This record gives sequence, C-alpha cells and structure tokens, in this order.
Amino acid sequence: MPAQQCADLYSFRVPIYIAERLEAGCISFQELVEESFRDIPHTRLKNRIDAVTTWKGLSRAALQRIADRHLEAYCPGWLAAVYLLASSEHLWKLAVSAITPGSIAFSKISLKGISTDDYPLFRAAKGLYNGSFLVSASELADKELVDDSVFRDILCAALIARYGKAVISLAKEAVQ
Repeated sequence: MPAQQCADLYSFRVPIYIAERLEAGCISFQELVEESFRDIPHTRLKNRIDAVTTWKGLSRAALQRIADRHLEAYCPGWLAAVYLLASSEHLWKLAVSAITPGSIAFSKISLKGISTDDYPLFRAAKGLYNGSFLVSASELADKELVDDSVFRDILCAALIARYGKAVISLAKEAVQ
C-alpha cells in the first residue's frame, strides 16, 4: 500500500507540529491523544475521547506479540492493522498466519467464533490497512458497540496510521 494512501486517512485537521514533537520525543502519549483528536468534528465521538482521563499508551500485550517484527520498515497502515490484530490474543491467533512483512491477507482470516469485542478490532484493522476507516464515528462513540479498551486500541491504531513507527517508539519508551 502506498505511503501517501496511509498518510491521508482522516479528514479532520491535525496540527503539523505534532509529528515533529513526536519524532523529537518531546510529547507524552497523553498529549499526543489530546492534540491529535482535539478538532475531531463528530461531537459524540469527541465527548467519548475526552471522557478517557488517562491514556496509558499502546497495549503491552500487543507490543509483546509484535516485538519480533521489524516494524520500522513498513507502511503506517500495515503497522496500525498489525497492532490491532495483536491487541486481542484470540484475534492474533486467527490472524498471525495471514500476516507477512508488509502484507496482510484478510481473506485468509476466519472470523468463525470471533467475539463482539474482536469484530470492531478486525474491521478497523482491515480499514486502516486499506486506507479507509470501516468503523464509523457513530459506532466508535457507542459504548454498547465498542468496549472502552477496544475503543482505546482503535484510537491508538489511528495514531499509528497517522504518525507511523514514532507512536510505537513513544509507547515502548513509556513502558520501560
């Protein structure tokens, strides 16, 4: 997938200086979330994002599952999708054989027996990988459809799709 397609995933504005601060290591994960989603146009989704008082960063379990992959070489959309697939142990087991360096064969992932929490993760992963977002803002804003931990993982993946490996590096530094 072309890098330009990965970079142009969202229609809301994001201040340019965030990417520079992220690369320089001058921004916390909390600040990254607050500044990246500050101007999101969907009110209910914005309210849900604002209701999360503490952003701890990326899922430690997901980071451990993808630790052996050379993440710096891949498109941000691929990184975001792999992160989401790795954020659920069950989904990771279903998806790991469909993941190759720089490619994910979503058609080879069987969703038989998938949980209601894993389905939005799968849809968001597939969408981010393909350069579109398959989970709507209204769905993300609905706590009954998207559990809080899944919600945070999807937003973290959106940050990875937007800023790439720098988000993963920030998260790894915060864990250490």
